Amino acid sequence: MQHRRDIDGLRALAVGAVVIDHALPHVLPGGFVGVDIFFVLSGFLITSIIARELDQGRFSLAAFYERRARRILPALFFLLIVWGGIGWALFPPDVYAAFGKSAVATLVFSSNIWFWHATGDYFALGAKLEPLLHTWSLGVEEQYYVVFPLILMALWRWKNLRILALWGLVAGSFALSVWGVGTAFTEPAAPLWSFFWLPTRAWELGLGALLALGAFGAAPGGRAASLWALAGLCAILASMVFLTATTPFPGVAALPVCLGTVLILWTGGAAGRETGVSRGLGIPPLVGIGLISYSLYLWHWPPLVLARLWVSSTILPLPLALLCIAGAVFAAWVSWRWVETPLRNRRAVSNRLVVGLSASVGGALLVLGGVIHLSNGFPGRLPPQVGEVYARAVSPQLLAEDCQAQGRRGEACWIGAGPAGDMSDFVIWGDSHAMALLPGFHGWLGERGLKARAQVHGGCPPLPGIIRSGTPREVEDCISLNEGMLAMLETSAPKTVVLVARWRFIRSGLRTPGESGDPFVLRPVDAALADLDQTALFDRLFEDLVTRLGKSGHRVVIIETVPEIGADVPQAMVMAALRGKALVSPLTETLHRERMAETRDFLDRMARLAGVVLSDPAPVLCAERCAIERDGELLYRDDDHLSEAGARYLVPWLMDSL
Repeated sequence: MQHRRDIDGLRALAVGAVVIDHALPHVLPGGFVGVDIFFVLSGFLITSIIARELDQGRFSLAAFYERRARRILPALFFLLIVWGGIGWALFPPDVYAAFGKSAVATLVFSSNIWFWHATGDYFALGAKLEPLLHTWSLGVEEQYYVVFPLILMALWRWKNLRILALWGLVAGSFALSVWGVGTAFTEPAAPLWSFFWLPTRAWELGLGALLALGAFGAAPGGRAASLWALAGLCAILASMVFLTATTPFPGVAALPVCLGTVLILWTGGAAGRETGVSRGLGIPPLVGIGLISYSLYLWHWPPLVLARLWVSSTILPLPLALLCIAGAVFAAWVSWRWVETPLRNRRAVSNRLVVGLSASVGGALLVLGGVIHLSNGFPGRLPPQVGEVYARAVSPQLLAEDCQAQGRRGEACWIGAGPAGDMSDFVIWGDSHAMALLPGFHGWLGERGLKARAQVHGGCPPLPGIIRSGTPREVEDCISLNEGMLAMLETSAPKTVVLVARWRFIRSGLRTPGESGDPFVLRPVDAALADLDQTALFDRLFEDLVTRLGKSGHRVVIIETVPEIGADVPQAMVMAALRGKALVSPLTETLHRERMAETRDFLDRMARLAGVVLSDPAPVLCAERCAIERDGELLYRDDDHLSEAGARYLVPWLMDSL
C-alpha cells in the first residue's frame, strides 16, 4: 500500500490519548477511545491488503497469518520477557500471579475474555493493578482476523453480496453493542460483556473494512473534503474530552469516534489529495510516534502498574506519571528499532525462522506464565512472615459477604451468640465500612452472650430517602434495604442501633486525596428535596433518621469513619519488604482530624440529640501517626477498610467505652 502519513498521525493521536488517559485520567477522561480508532484503522488497513491480494488472485491464509505474526508477536514476546523479570523482582505475589495468568491468555489471544471474567470492569480499581490489562484489545483484533478473511474469501466473487453481508454484520454487531450497554431509554443488558467481547466490537473493525471495500463511494474533493475531515477530527476530540469511565460504552457513545476516524481516512485518500487535517496529522512528530505506536501501546501500561504499587495508590503524582510516560516512549523506541523492524524484514528473517521463533519462544512463555500462575506468584520471594501477614489481611471476609448476600435475599443476618431469631440486643446497620467491622462485632457480642442483627451492603449508607449512584440493581437494592430496616426498627422493641459508614465521603461525595474512582452522588427519593446540595441533603435525611430512631425508643450509636490512610496498606507492606524498607504510615493524626473536621462538627450536633452516642476510632488508632499495623498484623485490608485483625482490635474498644 502507498504510505499515508496521516494514518501514522491517527495512530499517534490514538496511542497518545490512551497513554494520557491511563497515566493522567483527569486530563483526558475519554482517552480510552484511542482503542476504537485503532480498531477502525486496523479494519481499513488489513482489509485493503486482503482485497488487493484477492483481486490479484494471490491471497494466502498462511501468508496472511505470517504477516500478522511478524507484526504482533516480536514486540509482545519482548514485553513479556522483560516484565516477567521485572515482576519477579518487584511485583507482589498476587500481582505477579495475575501477570502469569494473563500472559497465558494474551499469548493465545483471549485476554479480552479473561479480563472480562477476572476484573468484571475495565475501569474498576482492581483492574488498575493488572499488568497486562491493555492486551484485551489484541484479543479482540486477532479473534476478528481468524474469522474475517474466511468471510471475504467465501464472498469475494460477488461484490454486491460481500458488501451487503458486511453491512449486515456491522449493523448486527452495533445493535448487539447498544443492547448490551443500554441507552437513555433502555436498561443495560450486559455492559461488561459488551466492552470486552468481539461480537460487540466487530462493527468498529467492520466500518474500516467497509471503507476499504469502497462501500462509502468516492470521497469528495476540495472544500467539502476538508469540512468532512474537520468534522471527523472534532468528533474524535469531543469523544476524548466529554466521555468518561461512567459513560455506557461502546454502544452509541462509540459512534462519533469511529465515524470520525472513517471520515478522516475517507477524505485523506481522495485521489491522492490531502486535506488540512491530513496534512496536520502528517507532521513529523506525529508520524514518528505513529511508527512506534504499537510498541508504545504495549509498553505504556506495565510501568504505570508498577508505579501504583510503588506509591500504594492508583492515583500517581504528576512527576511520577510523566516519568512513566517518558520511560514507556524510550522502551517503545527500543522495541520498534531493535525488535519490531528487524523481524519484519523478510530478507533478513525468513518465514521458516519466524515460524520457528514464534513456536519456540511463544511456547516457552506459555509454560513460564503457567508456572508463575500455578506457583501463586512465587510468594517465597518475600520473607515468610510478610507473605502470611499479607494473605491474612486481604483474605475474603466471608462473614460480611454472607451477611450482604442474606440482606439482598430479604433474609436477616445474625451475628454474635445464640440462634437466629426476632429478638436481638443490637442492630448493626451500614455500608462496606460496617462490613469490615463485622468480625469485631461478632467476637465482642459472642464473648458477652449477646447477638445482633446486621444489615450491611457495600456502597449503601444507612440513609433512607436517598438514591445512591450506581447500577440500577445497586440503587434498587439500597433503597429497598434501607426502607425495610427503618420500617422494622420503628415497629420493634427498643435496641441499640449502631450506624457505621464512610461519613465524610458520603456527605461530601469527595474521595480522599490520592484515591481514584468516581464521586459518590446522592439524590433524594422525595422530589421536594431536589434543590438541596449533597451536604444539605445528607444532613437533612440523617437528622431525620436519628430523630425517628430516637422517638421509637432506640439508643443510637454513630461510629465515626476510621482513618483513611490514602495508600493500600497490604501492598505498601509488600513493596516495602521487596525494597528492604520499613513500613511507615503516611497518615498523621492532624491530617485525619483536618479531613474529618466538617463532618465531625455535624456528627457532634447529632450526638447532642437525646439517646445518641458518638464513638470515634481515632483515639485508639491514631497517636501522632495513624497506626496501620499492630502486634505483627495489618490493621487495614486496603486504604480505608479495616482488616479482620483491625476490626477485632477496634470494636471492643469502641463498644466497651460507650
